[in-house]
Amino acid sequence: MQISSVWPAASSRGPIDRAKLTAKWFWIAATFCVLIAASLNASAAAEPIVISPATLPDGRVGEHYDRTLMASGGAGGPYTFALTSGVTPVSFSSGGVLSGAVIAAPGTYNFRVLATDQVGNTGTRDYTIVIADNPVLISPAALPGGQIGQPYNQALTASGGAGGPYTFSIVSGSMPVAFSSAGVLSGPVIAAPGTYSFRVRATDHVGNSGEHDYTIVIADNPVVISPAALPGAQIGQPYSQALTASGGAGGPFTFSIVSGSMPVAFSSAGVLSGPVIAAPGVYSFRVRATDHVGNNGERDYTLAITTGPPIVISPAALPNGQVGQPYSQMLTATGGVGAPYTFQRIIGNLPEGVSLATDGTLGGTPTESGSFAFAVDVFDTSENRARREYTLDIAAAPRPTAPSLTMTIVAGMSASLPLTPGATGEPFSAAAIMSSAPAEGGTATLSGAPNYLLTFASSPVFSGTVIVTYTLTGPGGVSDPATVTITVTTRPDPSDDPEVAGLLNAQAQAVQQFAAGQTDNINHRMGALRSEACRKAFANGLELSGQGADGNAASVDFPDGSDCGGDAAKLGFGLWAGGHIDLGHSSPDDSAERDSVSINMTTGIDYRFNDRFVAGLAVGYSSDDSDIGGNGTESSGEAYSATLYASYRPAENLFLDALAGYGSFSFDSKRFVTSVGGFADGQRDGDQIFGSLTAGFDHSVGGLRLTPFARLTASSSSLDAFTETGAGIYSLSFGKQSVDSLGGTLGLAGGYDMPVALGVFTPRFRFEYTHEFSGSSGVDIRYADSPDGHVYGFQTQPLASDQVMIGLGADLLLHQGLSIGLDYRGTIGFQDSYSHAFGLRVGGGF
Repeated sequence: MQISSVWPAASSRGPIDRAKLTAKWFWIAATFCVLIAASLNASAAAEPIVISPATLPDGRVGEHYDRTLMASGGAGGPYTFALTSGVTPVSFSSGGVLSGAVIAAPGTYNFRVLATDQVGNTGTRDYTIVIADNPVLISPAALPGGQIGQPYNQALTASGGAGGPYTFSIVSGSMPVAFSSAGVLSGPVIAAPGTYSFRVRATDHVGNSGEHDYTIVIADNPVVISPAALPGAQIGQPYSQALTASGGAGGPFTFSIVSGSMPVAFSSAGVLSGPVIAAPGVYSFRVRATDHVGNNGERDYTLAITTGPPIVISPAALPNGQVGQPYSQMLTATGGVGAPYTFQRIIGNLPEGVSLATDGTLGGTPTESGSFAFAVDVFDTSENRARREYTLDIAAAPRPTAPSLTMTIVAGMSASLPLTPGATGEPFSAAAIMSSAPAEGGTATLSGAPNYLLTFASSPVFSGTVIVTYTLTGPGGVSDPATVTITVTTRPDPSDDPEVAGLLNAQAQAVQQFAAGQTDNINHRMGALRSEACRKAFANGLELSGQGADGNAASVDFPDGSDCGGDAAKLGFGLWAGGHIDLGHSSPDDSAERDSVSINMTTGIDYRFNDRFVAGLAVGYSSDDSDIGGNGTESSGEAYSATLYASYRPAENLFLDALAGYGSFSFDSKRFVTSVGGFADGQRDGDQIFGSLTAGFDHSVGGLRLTPFARLTASSSSLDAFTETGAGIYSLSFGKQSVDSLGGTLGLAGGYDMPVALGVFTPRFRFEYTHEFSGSSGVDIRYADSPDGHVYGFQTQPLASDQVMIGLGADLLLHQGLSIGLDYRGTIGFQDSYSHAFGLRVGGGF
């Protein structure tokens, strides 16, 4: 509704009545107000919906767009918006919001929006949004240039369009380096130099793209070889020069010769090296260096080879020589092209025996004297030559001199002595023995050039001084005679050796013990025979048969067996066995000590002719093992014997016992040799005769029995000669030896018979004193290699000449006829000797 009013214009007819006019307008205004109020009431009932803003701003492709539409009028909110026609360049929500990235194509977008209130009243408005173009742009505008062989790195960036990420690609043209989809140009420039044009396209994530033309200028980077020039070289001198390269695509570089010739070796690494052996001059050549992608550069070189210094031979003069003396001088050279050099004698002569080798060694042993002139040429590998003249003076050899020497040797031994130490005028070609005196001292021989050993084998029977005269022959002739004084000392006196003395004493004493042991066993048997009434016992043990009061055997009258009646004479034969073990020690003067173990076993058969006379035959075995000293000397002997014996009772209490026997024996010995620390082995045999005569008196008082007695014993032993082996010149030969013994014994034996439940128990004792009237023996000793040599005499020592023996024992004679006895005997010699004997006897009656 439109209300308007017009004020009346001023009339010409006169002034206006303003009071009337005011009243009129007041009425008109009141009326108008009424009308306006009515009009407002009518509009409130049906006010239209209005959408704002009236227009929308334009957008741009790729940019974000965000606008919210508002509504008013109608029945009031909330309002719902909808698109009734046209299209929007961005999304449109029912809340009236246009938002999002503009991805639509550029242009004008017309559309109508409908707003609806909560009761269905609607309102519309037309809008127009212009979307401007936003092209994809690539930066930078231009790219920097590159250089062959250098690394290149440039990143392209893009903007505009719908935004990143962008993908880059080459539309046209060629690239001098690698190109990635991220728009990066990178890598070493290996393309040829020049201008590279290409077009790059950048595409955003929704397909919008932009392009840009680029140009990259690749500058040349030539391969340059250094150094610019090479130093000169000299013939015969080592040369080494390395070429290097730069530029191009970079190393590694390979070098090669394009043209020309090389005076030294050249490697693909660009090294010129080696000895200069080419002819002097200027050598021109072209070298090419190629990088790893094939770019190359070349350089021309010249290498000047100059002649080396002249060859000089040294020394300037030669030292003099002497006939017969080794000569050695090394010639050397310097200059030219260097080693190796070849030496050659050109003119003149060298002394006989001396020569020049191609390496410059002048040497040999001259055999002629004089002054020798000659010239030597030397050549290097380039045939450069030099010459030097020499004079070599060789003096005549002086006459040899032979030294006077001394040597000491033991008789029977050999020794050698070199003759040339201390001599002059070598080398020696001969030696000669002029004489050796006295001749019986030994034999001298020569051997072993060039030292010429004098070997002297001394006579085993000689002692004293031997003079050997000799000469030496050398280049200067024959020497004056010289002497070797040889002192021959005798071997030690074996008779003073405690080991020798101990061995001989042990064997001499052993043969005495062989005889004494058998004599003792048989005398025990005859003691038993004196008290027997009949032959019903066979005793078997170490000592067989019970002992009587005299220390010999005795019997006990048993109620069931002591009376044999008239049948006793029929039992005239008896068989028996007995023995003992003796542990002895002796320490003779000037002799090694002896520890011995002796065993004496005897068995026999006898016949009783009547009550007063019994006779029989016994055989025996004896052994002796002696350890002599503390160095291992040993003697082992065995003996076998046969003996006749008889016992006679001339009166009731008197008795007379006699025996006579023969035996043979053998010894094995091992002697420690003091001079050499080794051993000598020996073996000897022998035989002996022996006998004894005993007289005594048996006296009984009740159960006590006492028997005083006297005995005379004798033996004669013969030991064969023998020779040791194993000790070389210290082995000995021992002559035949006789050992005679004669001794007397006084003794008292006693026992006491005590009846017991089992039979009769008899404790016993025995006491003896023995004096040896003779027993020593002499033996001849020689060294084995000198059967006609010096004889050393030795006197063996017998068993102690005075001995005391004390014996204790006991017998148990059972009623059944069984006899058991134990014995101990201790013997002490006045010459530091002692022994212990142990006996066990078992016997039985039958």
